[in-house]
Amino acid sequence: MSTKPSGGLKKKIQRGGLFREINLRKHYEKPSEKRVRDKAEAVRRARKLARKKLQREGLRPRRSLGGSQAREEVAHRTPLAYDLGMTLRDTVN
Repeated sequence: MSTKPSGGLKKKIQRGGLFREINLRKHYEKPSEKRVRDKAEAVRRARKLARKKLQREGLRPRRSLGGSQAREEVAHRTPLAYDLGMTLRDTVN
C-alpha cells in the first residue's frame, strides 16, 4: 500500500491549502515575519482580483500570447497598481 495520496485526494488537499500549511508549520515563524507574509499575500490577491476584473471588462488583454511575444509584452507593461492609479497602501487596505 502506498502512503502517497491518490490524484483526486491530492488535488483536494492542495486546493484546501493543507500542504501549504504543513510546510509553513515545519519551522517557527516569528509574528513579525507572519505579518509581512500575510500582507504580501493580501497585496498579491488584490492585484490578481483587479487584473481579473480588468480582463473581464475587456480593458486588459488576457495572457494568451506564447513565447517571446508574451515576454516582450510583459516587459513593456507597468505594474497593475500604477495602471489603476493606485498606491501600494490602497491595495493593502
